[in-house]
Amino acid sequence: MAEAVILKSNELAWPTGIANFDARQRNMAQMANYTVFYLTTLLTGQAILFVPAVENSAMPADLAPAFGA
Repeated sequence: MAEAVILKSNELAWPTGIANFDARQRNMAQMANYTVFYLTTLLTGQAILFVPAVENSAMPADLAPAFGA
């Protein structure tokens, strides 16, 4: 599971609508609509969050997490 978390922590694995700072700035209002679960804190200012695809399937295509990924 740790390997999956590490892989998903990279912006390259994120939906295109949040995969870089400029995209996040453009989509800031939509990001408030995510269903997100806090899992744990790693270091000060770093947390692991779970963004389930099934609970975020209504998000626009460029913001929706991939199923099974």
